[in-house]
Amino acid sequence: LECAAVDACRFECWYPLLRRHSLRSRVLALPPAAAAYLRDPAPLHMGAEEFPVQWAEAKAPVHELELDGTPLDLALDAFHQHDSLSMPHLGDFPAQVNAAIAELGGYVFPKLSWTSPRDAVWISPTGSTKCTSFADIVLLLKSSDFILSDLHNAYSLCTDCAGERADGAER
Repeated sequence: LECAAVDACRFECWYPLLRRHSLRSRVLALPPAAAAYLRDPAPLHMGAEEFPVQWAEAKAPVHELELDGTPLDLALDAFHQHDSLSMPHLGDFPAQVNAAIAELGGYVFPKLSWTSPRDAVWISPTGSTKCTSFADIVLLLKSSDFILSDLHNAYSLCTDCAGERADGAER
């Protein structure tokens, strides 16, 4: 398997040819800092201002919710005691993503070049891959094993590029 064959399967390669048969889409280059953040095994950490709006509008106060029988506020305290990785500074990339979401009608189905985070819908406030903000997308991408596989293994079987793409680009 050669890198060129893997690259030919990237969304941004086939979408222009099949645009009229596909969902309206926008391709944004994933900044290297964002790719590194998604690759890092540390748990997701977003500040209060980055949490999806749906979470802020929960029907019950946090101290009344439970996670596997443990009050959610105690479960969250235990979670935050673990090492976590803060979101890196991404310049205007979050604004670009939010502008693309608005341009596409207010919600999107996120994916990287090959895979969507469909295995992470369990963590989504909507229970689906429907995202209405940059924070929704980060939540799904960071929680997805499918996305990790794309980021770590997309070129692992390639014989001409030693398992990783020379330019390191991610989309």
